[in-house]
Amino acid sequence: MIHRFLRRPRRSLQRPFSNVVTTTTSATATTTTRSMATTSETTEPENKKIPLRWLDLRGTGISMLERLSLEEALLRHTVDNWMIVGTHEPFPHKYLKHVNYPSYITMGGEGGDGGEQQSSSSPNPDCLIVMGIGGKPDQLLNVDKVKDDKVLVCKRFSGGGTVVLDSSSLWTTAIGRSTSFSHVSPFPRELMEWSVQEVFGPTFQQISSQMKTSTMTNRSTTTTTSSKVPMTQGQRKTLVLDTKSCSATENRGQVIGLGPTVVEMPQFALKENDYILGDLKVGGNAQSIIKDGWLHHTSFLWDYHTENMEYLTLPQKRPNYRGDRPHEEFLVKLRPYMSSKNIFFSSMFKTCEEQFQLEKASLSDAISVIDEKLGGMDAWWDTNRTRIVHDL
Repeated sequence: MIHRFLRRPRRSLQRPFSNVVTTTTSATATTTTRSMATTSETTEPENKKIPLRWLDLRGTGISMLERLSLEEALLRHTVDNWMIVGTHEPFPHKYLKHVNYPSYITMGGEGGDGGEQQSSSSPNPDCLIVMGIGGKPDQLLNVDKVKDDKVLVCKRFSGGGTVVLDSSSLWTTAIGRSTSFSHVSPFPRELMEWSVQEVFGPTFQQISSQMKTSTMTNRSTTTTTSSKVPMTQGQRKTLVLDTKSCSATENRGQVIGLGPTVVEMPQFALKENDYILGDLKVGGNAQSIIKDGWLHHTSFLWDYHTENMEYLTLPQKRPNYRGDRPHEEFLVKLRPYMSSKNIFFSSMFKTCEEQFQLEKASLSDAISVIDEKLGGMDAWWDTNRTRIVHDL
């Protein structure tokens, strides 16, 4: 009996500690620990990847209003998890036919009545202002300038702040179901943290590594090539910088002979409610949370026209790290840090492919939800929560 008692601790010490769960009741802890250790050794439920449908809307031709309508339809009328990406023009619409525009855009006309939209009564095609569902135009917009330039304003179905979106904005939208994402609390801050840890953080790490490797390869190739070119007497080796590329709206650090290169990207992080590079905002986000799931969408700034930011006032409620900085001193573009938009989306796809059980979906798959369940895009537009703001 003494022998048996002394040998028991030796067997217990051989158990792996990685599966130990600490509890306050020692007797219960022993039973629970052994049970969990045995379960984890025989099954692997924790390692099963979450299914996720990847929907890339680049090149599909759907407008920004249609994109917002599609997102809400997939959130409320499917049971799938989605990752939706793309870039979009504000206009024209591909599926929406019956859109009534405000009088400041239609110049006193009747607006859209189901017929063709005439150029004289159409919104400014360069950008769209999108507000959170509770946004107040008189507090957040330079209303006179918005009206003068005929810029359309809408309120999306989610919360969050106000953004000016154009064809350079990178759209990303994650839709998750509570049964699939039981480890993610359905609250805005927790969704932001999840996105940084599992999606955007790894994506930006991949981009940074890829651009460093590309830059080093280009430099190595150029050095090898240039060493084979004979120099005439008195000729000097010179690297010529394209000064235009160093402006705020163009790629910086472009070296003639080396091809497009980029400057080193600052650290990507979540600060308060913003995605930042260094200490500058690079993306805004908003959420819509329903009974059995949630939606988290983000617009990243690939590039933008500085004058578009003049439509926005300095909001009364703003993050502490911003202080009183105007938009041009608070925002940063992704364009100087990567060679193309495709780098961003391909890196994000690779991240999701590694993290989730990914299945590609098409626009027709998504539109069929609206057609079959909601009576088509026009019928859904009349009942969904994304609304054009008529009274400015």
